[in-house]
Amino acid sequence: MKFPFSLLANGADPSVMRVDKSSVPQLSLMDLLIDGLDPKRRIRPETSSSLDNWSRIKLTPAGDVTDIEFSNKDLTGSLQLEWMPSTVQSVDVSYNAISGTLNLESLPVSLCRIDLGNNAFEGTVCLTNLPRELKELILSINQLSGQVDLTKLPEGLHRLQLHRNMFEGWTDFSQLPESLEFLSVSETGLSGMMVVSRGRSFQVYDSKVKVIYE
Repeated sequence: MKFPFSLLANGADPSVMRVDKSSVPQLSLMDLLIDGLDPKRRIRPETSSSLDNWSRIKLTPAGDVTDIEFSNKDLTGSLQLEWMPSTVQSVDVSYNAISGTLNLESLPVSLCRIDLGNNAFEGTVCLTNLPRELKELILSINQLSGQVDLTKLPEGLHRLQLHRNMFEGWTDFSQLPESLEFLSVSETGLSGMMVVSRGRSFQVYDSKVKVIYE
């Protein structure tokens, strides 16, 4: 696809450069977001000059994207999360076959929910710089690996699903946010110990994590 001229100034690589996304049209951002996905016809017409023609997205009266719902679309390829419009509040791309790595460090500050579960994402993930408004993060049933740092999760996070991935190593569970109601690390290689108050649902089966209930 063609990148906006301003993003290519001075020969900069659009995949790594920092861009003020507020200066880029939302249609261009969405095109960049799905540039690696196939088949795109399940999301938008082959030629589209307006987001009004896209499938399963919600727009404000001003034309800003707030919700992206691409679940169960039989999508393959990769997703460029760094191009997600800054106005997006909810994302669901679950139950596809999307692969590649996940950049969770440049998500919109207004994002409240993101479901990336039941795909084929791989590599490590950084959970220490998530949006402050995030309430729900679903990464379950992928091929993610490495260690996870759970010491700097958003203070208002309610739900975190990490199960059925290849995460491994000792994990510090002592600084989980008090708001967290559901956590699943089942069927991972994570280890450590959780001290959990009654009424919270924390799932650890088929892992090396131990739970002590207060």
